[in-house]
Amino acid sequence: MCSGLENSVKALFRALPRFIGVGLICVHIWNIFAISSVHLFRGTFHHCADAKTDEALDAVSNRTVCESLGNKSAVWKNTDLNFDNVGNALTALVH
Repeated sequence: MCSGLENSVKALFRALPRFIGVGLICVHIWNIFAISSVHLFRGTFHHCADAKTDEALDAVSNRTVCESLGNKSAVWKNTDLNFDNVGNALTALVH
């Protein structure tokens, strides 16, 4: 009566090393994408934002202009999901 379930569990445990191997290959590929993304996109997701409303100021394209607006009305910010390091890149790739 339980032989079908028993065989299924045994087959699952016999296949477990192969599942782990496939998982490790996927993690390795994921890390390659993360490292490549850091190389290509590091520092590119910064933007100028209004300090009070946190709204992006699209007319400002670089940090020097953003910081020269004066009286701390604008700040140079990074997005929450960015590629500045491998940890952030892995998080960004998950989303």
